[in-house]
Amino acid sequence: MVRGRTNVRNAIDRQELVNFYQPKEALGDRILAEVESLVRWNHHVDGRVFPDQFIGVAEDHGFIDLLTRTMIALVQARRRRDAGL
Repeated sequence: MVRGRTNVRNAIDRQELVNFYQPKEALGDRILAEVESLVRWNHHVDGRVFPDQFIGVAEDHGFIDLLTRTMIALVQARRRRDAGL
């Protein structure tokens, strides 16, 4: 079952969570104003799992902060890579 506590924790530990980036335009300007980071889980059996399937489990079992820090680290790693570092 995708949403079990152990499975969600393992997904964090195995780095199966990925960020997808959604551009946000300034209203009517068609100018990139910001980018929203959206977490998804690449489950080895079930494929792409959306946050409504696992965020609540992480919250209920006390590892939402770990999940958040993991996703922030991915954003920072992407920035470094894009900067050529």
